[in-house]
Amino acid sequence: MTGNNFISIRNMLISSFCLSITISSSNVQAQPVWKTKTEDFQQLHHTFKQPPLWYAPHTFWFWDAPINEPQTTEMAKQMSRQRLNPGYTHARRGLPKDQWLSEEWFDAFEKALAEAKKAGTTLGYNDEYWWPSGQAVGRVLESHPELKAVSLKYYRKTVEGKSVVEVPESKFAVAARLNEKDQIIAETLSVIGSGPAFQWKVPAGKWVIYIYETYHHAGIDGGLVNYLNPGLMDVFIPIAHESYETRFKSDLGKYIPGVFVDNEGDFGWRIA
Repeated sequence: MTGNNFISIRNMLISSFCLSITISSSNVQAQPVWKTKTEDFQQLHHTFKQPPLWYAPHTFWFWDAPINEPQTTEMAKQMSRQRLNPGYTHARRGLPKDQWLSEEWFDAFEKALAEAKKAGTTLGYNDEYWWPSGQAVGRVLESHPELKAVSLKYYRKTVEGKSVVEVPESKFAVAARLNEKDQIIAETLSVIGSGPAFQWKVPAGKWVIYIYETYHHAGIDGGLVNYLNPGLMDVFIPIAHESYETRFKSDLGKYIPGVFVDNEGDFGWRIA
């Protein structure tokens, strides 16, 4: 798991054309380092030799025990003293789930952020407890169970023509006529029904029926929510992001440089 928090030497060499540069901590306070520009070669040369701390490594900071505000404040101070950005806080197993995004959480985060601001470093956050992102440690499904991850399963049955068959309740059912090699004849493939059980009158010939059903199945990375549902973010963003905006709006995009989103790219299970 890595973030895009590092800048390469190659990118630094072209910074005179397109990179936003800052020269001092006072400039950092005025605006984000990536928005402050210079065309002065001496300033550029100095900044290349002594890059602002925004370009220093950003730690992936695990909060994996009950919150201890004095300890987190001191850790942020020590990381900044060692010219590291305290990075991105990540609630991990070991932290009581009810402490994530609680007043205790934000009090500790605010004090750690204050240490970063004093040192000219930055502190972002991971938007989930553990991972994958988008679940809000079960809070999304508690309020919106319809957003659970959904997959398809099916079973098939072969039937002879000029008969009537019972098709059970399903998400949908399709049928196709088979040729002499038991291969589907494409132009005969069609949806024959959906929803409640029904009877289907089989045309002449040999036919195959596929009956599809939906079911809840976590992704291979443990994701319990439906990442293909656009409505998911309407529920997740107010929980995981707007809570930071309410408290730290003036710091977003400055001392809070970004968000670590942790998904492994899996959107389901076996494809039907």
